[in-house]
Order: sequence, then C-alpha cells, then structure tokens
Amino acid sequence: AAIRNTREGRPRKTAQFYADLYIGLYYDAVNDAEQAQKYLRRSLTYDVNGYMADTARVYLKDRFPTK
Repeated sequence: AAIRNTREGRPRKTAQFYADLYIGLYYDAVNDAEQAQKYLRRSLTYDVNGYMADTARVYLKDRFPTK
C-alpha cells in the first residue's frame, strides 16, 4: 500500500520507510525476531533522515545487537 498509494520519489521512499519500520516493530511485539530484524534493517535502506530514522537505528541496535 505504501508503494501503490504514494507518488514516486522522496514521498514514496518515506512511505516505504515508515511501512517497514512499523511492520518491524509489529513483528518484534509478537516475538518474531527474524521478521522484526528483516523489516527494521530494510527500513534503513531508504535514505530517510530525521528523528524516526534515528529511532529505527537505535531501536535495531539496542534490541538486536550484532555480535
């Protein structure tokens, strides 16, 4: 829906970022760590900056630290 309902360019990348971020948070809430990490990592690929992008980075690092 984020792709289908948003015009191309920056608005679509921002919509995809938020969609993946919230899907990742949902999966974490239902204890599916694999899917949570997948979507949280993907949310950081859209070159979005700002408070919520920082939140995604910190959440991912804090919740799923790499070894």
